Amino acid sequence: MREAWEECGAHVLVEGEGFEVVSPHSGTANTLFLAHLIRLEDSPEGRPRRWVNPLEPPWAGDYQLVVAVRVLRERRWLQPRPPLP
Repeated sequence: MREAWEECGAHVLVEGEGFEVVSPHSGTANTLFLAHLIRLEDSPEGRPRRWVNPLEPPWAGDYQLVVAVRVLRERRWLQPRPPLP
């Protein structure tokens, strides 16, 4: 929660257990946590922020986001979009 606030001014509520993601480039392991956004304010570090869709390029191929999307689907936090009429 502190890291989300420091990096981008996001106040979040972490839900569920963290999960490990290993970089295919360096072999370094990181623990990711999924969270619900409560509110946004300016980053105390002055960093800009940008919303991304993890299902669209170029983000869809990011090794961390691929795992995060899988976990979101397993937890039923991310539902497939209904087909357009």
